[in-house]
Amino acid sequence: MKRGVSNNFLKFTALCAGCTSVTTFLLWLLSQNYPEASTDLDRAMRHANPYYMGRLWVNFVHIFLAFMAYLGAALLIAQRSLGLALAGFLWFLLWGFTELLGVSVLIFAVNNTLRKSYVDADETTRAFLQRDIDLFIQWWDALFFLILVCFLLGTLFYGIGTWKGRRIEKVVSLFFLAAVPLTLAIAISGYTQVAWPGMVAGIVYPVLQPLGRALLGVWIWTRASQHRRV
Repeated sequence: MKRGVSNNFLKFTALCAGCTSVTTFLLWLLSQNYPEASTDLDRAMRHANPYYMGRLWVNFVHIFLAFMAYLGAALLIAQRSLGLALAGFLWFLLWGFTELLGVSVLIFAVNNTLRKSYVDADETTRAFLQRDIDLFIQWWDALFFLILVCFLLGTLFYGIGTWKGRRIEKVVSLFFLAAVPLTLAIAISGYTQVAWPGMVAGIVYPVLQPLGRALLGVWIWTRASQHRRV
């Protein structure tokens, strides 16, 4: 039998894609359940907010699941275009590593250490702690821009790589390509003074992204069921 990727492994990546549909929706849903923080103390109190911390942990798990889903997609895209598959997967690899790094620091350094200490500290100590928190927030803003760029490029390459497919693969391609302007809208609102693209993205995101990842899982599963080895 010709050696290759087993259909069982592809089905595993398809299940991971299906799980990312759930975690993507949870990331949006949990963000709706904690209020905007108006003061440094309000932001520090987030370390004890189960919705805020739950969202960070869901995000942590989500990246691992998404990475496996994108690996499964890359293995299928590579059958048509190895270059597009490798380029897209490398962008997603950089996206995943950067976001995992940032989220890990948010969970353990910023919230479980700095913000937790800030709540019970005196004013002098709070000033030192806030300086460290603000420094990370600036660092995270820069990293998040990199995350958006990598995600945009990854979805663009995957969208092109699946464009010539038929039926559900074509639909998956359209969802990948639709994520490009969605990510661009988030970047514009996050790093400029133009607010309306982010407002549109906030409406579209909880529908487009979970559905697109669910369909990604269905596509990978379908392809895995068609062949013994791919």
